[in-house]
Amino acid sequence: MPDSKFTYSQPSDTPLSVVREDGIEAGFIGKLQSLKYEYRRDITDRATLEQNFRAKFEALNRVRLTDGEFPRLLDEILTPDVFTAARTLRERNSFTLQRMIFDGEQLSDLMAPLDLGWKARTQAELALMAELHPLLTKRAQGRDISGLSAYEQ
Repeated sequence: MPDSKFTYSQPSDTPLSVVREDGIEAGFIGKLQSLKYEYRRDITDRATLEQNFRAKFEALNRVRLTDGEFPRLLDEILTPDVFTAARTLRERNSFTLQRMIFDGEQLSDLMAPLDLGWKARTQAELALMAELHPLLTKRAQGRDISGLSAYEQ
């Protein structure tokens, strides 16, 4: 198949009264290319399409989705109506606000400016989490927060 530099057009050897499926497909791809869409011959099935979407979504939102989160994202946005799906993505300020994940590494990064040794920093993190854990659990309203169980007492 041609790469994104190639522009499709109606085959010249086909009479205008005969419309073949490959001609319709070629015209559709050509129209999308004229609208600045890139033809990606590496995306040939749903799995590669989802992999591409995940990579683009993670890059644009500066997040790393877990294997459990990605299907939840797809469930929330996939609909037969592409306009509804696009609106759903636009209306979210950030998917990260809805993710329900606690990142212990970011907690460590937050504590880094205190210049504590690893043992003192661990104690400070645990003390902070002892206070935050009930608040976060209450805020989650019964939903599970990934990564928070490491701080349960």
